Amino acid sequence: MGNISKVVLLFAFLVLNQTAKALPNSGDTTSYFGVDIGMGAGRFMPDFPSVPNSSISRYNPVFTAKFYWQSPYKLQFGLESGYYDFYTTTLIQQENEIAFYSKSNLSCIPIMININMQIWNYFFLGVSTGPVIMLHSTDSYNNTVSGTLLSALNYSLSAAYLYPIAERISLGLSCSNIYLGKTTDNYLSLKLDFVWRFCKF
Repeated sequence: MGNISKVVLLFAFLVLNQTAKALPNSGDTTSYFGVDIGMGAGRFMPDFPSVPNSSISRYNPVFTAKFYWQSPYKLQFGLESGYYDFYTTTLIQQENEIAFYSKSNLSCIPIMININMQIWNYFFLGVSTGPVIMLHSTDSYNNTVSGTLLSALNYSLSAAYLYPIAERISLGLSCSNIYLGKTTDNYLSLKLDFVWRFCKF
């Protein structure tokens, strides 16, 4: 059994376990919709080969946005997207005392279904899966080539601590790892999250 299958099975077990605990004893049937906005930085995990006269920007900004429904039983179901700037590489080539710069960039926009579960007070674990739009560009000798790729099989695992500062507003930190099936790469990020709960019913 692969590592991904083990993670999914473990998460499913935790979901069933927590739901079973909540269902018989919960007298609160309140649920609501919410949005979660996250901003921070991330690191592209794979190692790059050492190339003379080159530089690699591994730490880059991350922005995420999630719309979700909070059920009465510690579970959240939502749709998550955002922008992940994976890396930028710069190569300097010297020809006849003239320096030429070549720059490459890879970023992505995920569109994932998300399930979050409250484990303890203010602490959440989550898993997401869905397609990722990969954006790549290369600027060399004053010529720019760009394009997009679709990575169909991807997942993300996350942990978050969200502390309520008002009745409908929470602030916190979240850590997540997104796995790209197209390139089998991982990207680890740390974000500051702003959560607004609305439409309570």
